[in-house]
Amino acid sequence: MDDYKDIKDLLRPKRDIKASQAFRNKIESDMRHRGHAGFGAKWLWRGLTVGAAAAVALVLLLMPTGLSAKEILTDAIASLRESNRIEIKADVRTVSREIFDYINPNSDFVEYDIIVHRSDSTTYWYVNKGERTAEKNADGLYVWIDPYNFGWHYTEHDYNVLGYINILLSPDKILESELQYTLSAPEAKYDIAKRNGEIILTIHQMPTGDYANPYVLNTAVEESESIRRYVLDAQDHRLKSASVSMVVDGKEIEVLKVTGIDYAPADKALPPIPADIKFIEDVGIASPSGIPGLDARETASVFLNAFNNWDTEILHKFLNPTVAEDIYRPRYEGAQLLSLGVPFQSGANPHLIFVPYTLRLRDGQIQKTPLVLANYSDAWLFDGGL
Repeated sequence: MDDYKDIKDLLRPKRDIKASQAFRNKIESDMRHRGHAGFGAKWLWRGLTVGAAAAVALVLLLMPTGLSAKEILTDAIASLRESNRIEIKADVRTVSREIFDYINPNSDFVEYDIIVHRSDSTTYWYVNKGERTAEKNADGLYVWIDPYNFGWHYTEHDYNVLGYINILLSPDKILESELQYTLSAPEAKYDIAKRNGEIILTIHQMPTGDYANPYVLNTAVEESESIRRYVLDAQDHRLKSASVSMVVDGKEIEVLKVTGIDYAPADKALPPIPADIKFIEDVGIASPSGIPGLDARETASVFLNAFNNWDTEILHKFLNPTVAEDIYRPRYEGAQLLSLGVPFQSGANPHLIFVPYTLRLRDGQIQKTPLVLANYSDAWLFDGGL
């Protein structure tokens, strides 16, 4: 294994690594935007920590052999940058209308279709997972859910709606993301082999975050014990296939597999934005601000009680008005809050808190699930759980 000393040295986390100030500023800016992103942020996108975790995975999966550490990274990134068009097919155990990086080991596989167009100054892309689709083109970022004929269009901010899937689109961000992640990540175990003209890399990593309450355990790659396997061509260092498994109760369950990569799809244009989708324009610019001065349980109580008489003075502090009327009002108007539980934290994002609740809908149905609240500034914001 002496041939792989540079690789193993490179992969070992080093606590004295410092991310650049520019990168830290970018992270802080993104987190501020995400913190005020309005409607159902957890349902719409997952935070930067997941993308950073997957950045490590992609750095790992691109490792060739027989080079110095610096040459390894340079060559790996160049192998993707040389392709101006890429199409990727992947199968993921998920729910087709859920956020793009949501994983459930008990779900069936859903196919992802990913198309990337890159130039020196821009990257445009398209990701479809059945019922949920996103596209970044010259007119901005579009996200829509087909069954609802409803979506969001952003022109001012480029939100990370893809979570860790985003890292496949932006190889130039891999190194900085890796540096940021290694500041706090537990050490992973690596196995590297070369046979039959291929490099096989296996990474076994424990979940990051607080799981005293295991509510979000095994809902994302970072928030699970994972085994990731990558196969690369030993000559051109391009990824040929990949798989990710979660270890649940001691059993390995494959949850993601890259089934095909075309580095030169002929005239693969991005699909047109559907004309029948109702898009909310730039919802993040004037997003709900919450109610400062309330703790998480008080916030949940005020928010959920406002459903009973559909108090828009309160609801619009947590929900975009258009989203509130089109998506939530048909189900939740007239709902009665029956009880609130003790708030708890779970997972890798320290800004999120979960508040158990019991809600009686106007048709008599009982809904029990934790409300997800996020706090990145001075107020708790609605982040999911309905």
